[in-house]
Amino acid sequence: MGTFILFVFTKLGILTYIENAAKPVVKHFLGLPVETTKGFILGFLRRDYAVVSIFKTLEEKAGNLTIDPNQLIVALVVITLFVPCLANFFVMIKERGAKTAFLMLSFILPFSFLVGGVLRYILQLVSI
Repeated sequence: MGTFILFVFTKLGILTYIENAAKPVVKHFLGLPVETTKGFILGFLRRDYAVVSIFKTLEEKAGNLTIDPNQLIVALVVITLFVPCLANFFVMIKERGAKTAFLMLSFILPFSFLVGGVLRYILQLVSI
């Protein structure tokens, strides 16, 4: 189902719209390369794509250098706190009802980014 939705979102341009809307948060608040935005979106649609996509992006950005551990920690914390995937969201709808599932989603997504952003600033302070 996640792959099908990803296909439909890509064809309709919705994926690009979501990426563009999320890029400022990912870049400026989380301190991650904008290319990792796609990994977060893929992570909701297909959980197995998220970490690999984000890791590859951070690896490519680092070039011959080692990956910035702070960025990797922030990305992994946000992905860990995310709703596991679309299939899990459908289970939430089935078990709790659509209203409760959407309320949970509307709390969990901003919360995961908020924790990631705060963690980024804490890691910057500690590493000085």
